[in-house]
Amino acid sequence: MFNINDYILDSIASDLKIEIQKNSNRIPDPFNYFHGKTTKDLIIPENILMFYRSKTIADSTPSIHERFVLIYNFSGEGSVIIDNSAFRLKESEAILIYPHQYHVYADIAKINISWLFITFEAQNHGTLTERINATFKLSNFSMLNILFLSNYFISTKNQPSEETHASLLLANILQEISITIPIQELNKDIPTEKELSSSHLLIQQIIQFIHEDLTQAVSIDDVAQEVHFSPSHLRSKFKKIMGIGLGTYIRKTKIHKACLLIQNTSLTISQISQQCGFSSLYSFSRTFSSEMGHSPMTYKSTNSK
Repeated sequence: MFNINDYILDSIASDLKIEIQKNSNRIPDPFNYFHGKTTKDLIIPENILMFYRSKTIADSTPSIHERFVLIYNFSGEGSVIIDNSAFRLKESEAILIYPHQYHVYADIAKINISWLFITFEAQNHGTLTERINATFKLSNFSMLNILFLSNYFISTKNQPSEETHASLLLANILQEISITIPIQELNKDIPTEKELSSSHLLIQQIIQFIHEDLTQAVSIDDVAQEVHFSPSHLRSKFKKIMGIGLGTYIRKTKIHKACLLIQNTSLTISQISQQCGFSSLYSFSRTFSSEMGHSPMTYKSTNSK
């Protein structure tokens, strides 16, 4: 059976051999023959899905979930709204959406798009957190791995499996992304009504209010007062649009921020608790453990830089 991966590799095999030999001659001898590169910062993706969207599609409903979403744009510009910021995803650019980030795809109903989606879970986020809220280019190496990954999903008919092939290919891509310098700075402009429906605009207002100061203990009553809804009406409206309770979203947002602070700062757990608006360290630890499956200290021991 013809295998496109083998064909590609065969066509460049001789050149690869020459380049590898050149590099081999330049590799310095190890400082220690029993201690080498470790996998501490290796990002191991799991539960991977890949799918493709083309032509015109209706603007999506807002979404929040516990998976990473990597989007690559082959053609057709569109807006990706993440938390309280809007990004224009241009041709040949990619963007990474982090777990628990509010996101919606907008301004794409009247254009032909060609977007590839790769969603996955990962315990060790490595330096992927530095790629939040930025678009970036993928290297030729990453594109080759995406080609191999797509061939794998075609050959397996996109059925669930416990094989490591997809995980290893995506791990290569994620390691490349983790050292890529973003080409677009954070866009803090709030989307216009042309980009979002009235429901999306309401959610956008709610999300912005919650994110303005996460050090405060924001309540549903506070949010309801801000958007001029009764608390009960707001709960119902938010749940209908988002598929998640407002209280749950506030809690997940705070824990998401806590995870980022643990991974990227030297703050103590007590300081992080205060930064995330919890009334006590006990309340923070209990909520964190409930959301993440282990204590803040355990998470810090395996995820801090």
